[in-house]
Amino acid sequence: DNSELPPSVLVSELLDAIHRGFSVPEGETVEQHLVVPHRLQAFNRAYYAKGSRLFSYSDENYRAIVEKESSADASRPFMNTPLDDPPEEWKTVSLQHLLRFYDNPAAFFLEQRLGIRIEGTAEPLEDREPFGVEGLELYSLKQELLEVVLGGREPQELLPLYSSRGILPPARHGELVFMKVLDDVREFAETVQAKTSGTGPLDPLEVDLQLGGFRLTGRLAKVWPQSLLHYRCAKMKMKDRMRAWIEHLVLNAVNHSGYPKETCLVMTDDEKRFAPTAEAALHLEHLLNRYWQGLSMPLRFFPRSSMAYAEKESIEAARKEWRDDTFNNFPGEGSDPAIQRCFGSGDPFDEEFRTLAMELLMPMLECMNEG
Repeated sequence: DNSELPPSVLVSELLDAIHRGFSVPEGETVEQHLVVPHRLQAFNRAYYAKGSRLFSYSDENYRAIVEKESSADASRPFMNTPLDDPPEEWKTVSLQHLLRFYDNPAAFFLEQRLGIRIEGTAEPLEDREPFGVEGLELYSLKQELLEVVLGGREPQELLPLYSSRGILPPARHGELVFMKVLDDVREFAETVQAKTSGTGPLDPLEVDLQLGGFRLTGRLAKVWPQSLLHYRCAKMKMKDRMRAWIEHLVLNAVNHSGYPKETCLVMTDDEKRFAPTAEAALHLEHLLNRYWQGLSMPLRFFPRSSMAYAEKESIEAARKEWRDDTFNNFPGEGSDPAIQRCFGSGDPFDEEFRTLAMELLMPMLECMNEG
């Protein structure tokens, strides 16, 4: 966390002895004369800076710094000229395509226009027995159990199934882990059921909207008489907020009799509500126009960083989301492989980024309330 580390006991004792046996000019300390604070990494640039008290004889680290800085200076944009517009029939947009685009515009551009699908690094196989359930396996387990609980079925009957998949630890320990996960799921299911007031969902809402030069088609499911309800047994992410917002706009733009105008987003750590909006069609048209722009050239819209900027109107807030949080082992948005391919590792926060963030996200923030 970049805080200073105390020296070893031997160094501390030596400094204490010097304090007792020697004096220094008034206003100064022994440490200022004798102690040189070193950097955490041996490849820090300070070891090769002119006039620095720090020094290094490592030729390997020096060449690495020179290479890093020269490659950063020589970095070029991924594209200078936009691609031609897609065929006109692409202006008939499915709701699922629009949702996927705003999950990650850079990845969508690479996949749809250039045929480049960037796969994640394959995880190595575990060479020991699992003692818990983590990551994607834990999320999938919770989601499956949640649908079972909400459907009124008995989830404990699925214990042999998950054991046979190798997801759970062996023997009795696996049963205990399963019951702990099930308790968490049941607690969250009660929160979801409270939002539905014990009623069943309405029929899926068919969508066919003409918005400017676009036609938006699809289907909205999980609509209750009270609201369109989004839920996941996980912590809230920007992807959840963006998807709920787009579907909320669709719900209001369709404006079907007997269907609600509010949307509720429920996660394990937070809840959000979107109030009815009379300008849903206009906001959707803006989203579709930027979608069309993002099919010809990577769009400088990065959901997490853009939201941080829109909320605080601060580039520093956006940079905080962009950079890796190494202390908490949390990757920054700038580390996404598709975003790196399109924008490199430099700072992408120019005027276009600021304009897009405010245009696309301020209507959401104005319409959104805490649950």
